[in-house]
Amino acid sequence: DKVETTHARENKEFKESRLEGVKILSNFQEKQRRDMLKQHQRQREDLENRIRARKESLEAAMKKNAESTKEESRRKTRRLMERHAEALRAFDIETANLGIDNAAVIGASARISGSSGVSGGSSSSSTSFSSSSGQRPSDWRHSRAEFLPS
Repeated sequence: DKVETTHARENKEFKESRLEGVKILSNFQEKQRRDMLKQHQRQREDLENRIRARKESLEAAMKKNAESTKEESRRKTRRLMERHAEALRAFDIETANLGIDNAAVIGASARISGSSGVSGGSSSSSTSFSSSSGQRPSDWRHSRAEFLPS
């Protein structure tokens, strides 16, 4: 009977020890799970921050590129306007040196393009005095000063 009592006591101690081991293991696994979730959350936040920073960097680069493109376009437009104004000044000087009145040149050009039309072999200078609307140069409401750069 003493053996049976000892065996029952050992069995009870073993069960208690096993339950204690299961409890320790369960607590350890729960702690591991919490730590893993915290690590995943930190990694996710880090990744989101890096993505946000990269997005902001790309948006800033795109904005800078757009501004640069606009500025380049403005520079090209300004250069073209300056060339146009210089060509007009050179034409005015050349016609004045030849003793030709600009109004007479414009009027003659209008008569030529109005009566015979513009032929395919005509020079570009005769077409530059007519407008696409069919108006004669004398009907134009603007002056050359509008084309001069400010």
